Amino acid sequence: MNIEHLEELLREISLSAVANYAETDDIESMFKSIAAAVATRAIVDCVQFEELWEESIDESTILFINFKLSPTVCQAAYDEEISVNELTWNLILPDVNDLDKAERPETAYDWLELANVFVEDEFSPFYDCLSQVIVREDEAD
Repeated sequence: MNIEHLEELLREISLSAVANYAETDDIESMFKSIAAAVATRAIVDCVQFEELWEESIDESTILFINFKLSPTVCQAAYDEEISVNELTWNLILPDVNDLDKAERPETAYDWLELANVFVEDEFSPFYDCLSQVIVREDEAD
C-alpha cells in the first residue's frame, strides 16, 4: 500500500486516541489533556503519546504531537514476524489563535478535524501489517 493509506490509518487512530483521552469539547482543556498525555507517555487505544512541541512555520504556529504504536500493537506485529517499533508519526494541528475568526473551530472536535499526519515514506510498507493487527472500531462492531 502507499503512504496515503498509512497516513489515513494513523490519522484515524491518533484522533481517536486524543478524543478518548481528553474527553472534552473545550479546545484549551483538550490541549492541556494532550500535554498531560505526552508528559505521562499515555497509552490510549493502540497508540502511545511521545512528544509535543510547537513550531512557527510561515508566520503561523503549528502544534506537533508525536506518536508511536502501543506495546500491544508492536507485540502483535512481532508475532507476525514484522517489527513496527520504529514507526513514529506526527499529528499536526494549527494554533487556533493564528486562525482568522471565521476559520476558528468552535469545538475541540472541530479543531481535531483540521489535523494532518506526517509519516516518513520509508514506513509505507507497514500499512498492510497494521491494518491486520489494529482492530478499528468499525471492524470491531
